[in-house]
Amino acid sequence: MTITDEEKEERWAPKIIQGGLAGAEPPDKSHDWLSELEIGTVFLVQDKTDLWSYVAHQFEIVDKSDYHVRLFTMGSSNVEILIWVIPKKFCNKFILAEITGIRKGNE
Repeated sequence: MTITDEEKEERWAPKIIQGGLAGAEPPDKSHDWLSELEIGTVFLVQDKTDLWSYVAHQFEIVDKSDYHVRLFTMGSSNVEILIWVIPKKFCNKFILAEITGIRKGNE
């Protein structure tokens, strides 16, 4: 059985469907959420590279400069750690899981 040209034209053919963002910019997957938080914010993060991990890391924002954010966290054996981070790179590595509070002054 051979297929005629007419039958070929009548057959179903896949079509490209336009839609979605309609020319808008795609969302920025590396949004800098850290710089938007205020000094004193205590928050939990999850590592983007290990989404199956059950560990949430806690940080507190203690200072900000024009290009960096200073974070406080507790290391092993209750060692206090203060680090300056580049917000965009920090946000590329971590997902904001929860804001647990905001410390004001010397709380």
